[in-house]
Amino acid sequence: MPDLLKRDELADVVKAALHFYDTQKYSLHAYCIMPNHVHVVITPLCDNIEQNKVLSGITQSIKRFTAREINKLINTQGSLWARESYDHIVRNEPEFGRIISYVANNPVKAGFVKHWQEWKYTWIEDSLKDIIT
Repeated sequence: MPDLLKRDELADVVKAALHFYDTQKYSLHAYCIMPNHVHVVITPLCDNIEQNKVLSGITQSIKRFTAREINKLINTQGSLWARESYDHIVRNEPEFGRIISYVANNPVKAGFVKHWQEWKYTWIEDSLKDIIT
């Protein structure tokens, strides 16, 4: 994806889509919308046995919806997101904390801001803000 998400109106589409199914299909823990990619941490609301299948469906649904809406706004058609995505099941609390910190600090690492709280499109569940290193 080119740097389309540096445009607020396009990043806002992704932001709204991520929040839309929070508490219905998944628990949203964190996200960071970068100019050319997105990091999201969710827990699907289903059995552990089904999580891989459900996670893939959630990811595809978000990609499909946001691509359609962004394409409307920029008056184009076609694929917007990369086919692959890095889906990872978190196995324990320390790993969860590292991932939340990684997501929050992505714009810091990229040199866009000095502190994660300064990035307009980083959202962290309130109960997790204290674990960010």
